[in-house]
Amino acid sequence: MRVTDIFELLLLSALWGGSFLFLRIAAPVLGPVWLIEARVLLAGLVLLLFTARLGLLHEICSNATCVRGSCASRRTFPIF
Repeated sequence: MRVTDIFELLLLSALWGGSFLFLRIAAPVLGPVWLIEARVLLAGLVLLLFTARLGLLHEICSNATCVRGSCASRRTFPIF
């Protein structure tokens, strides 16, 4: 295992653990539904930036089913 692999693993574990700490602190303040919506929106924006960086954004924009599916899952996510 290279040093960069160890660094990336430690960074990933810090981000993962930090998200649980953030949830513990932010849930009483924002409420669970708003927090879930914000997390899903942030994750979607990050994935959108990655697809734009990889040059795959035109495939997502041309696929209307993907857009409708993401909107439908966003509406029903707080129900669970």
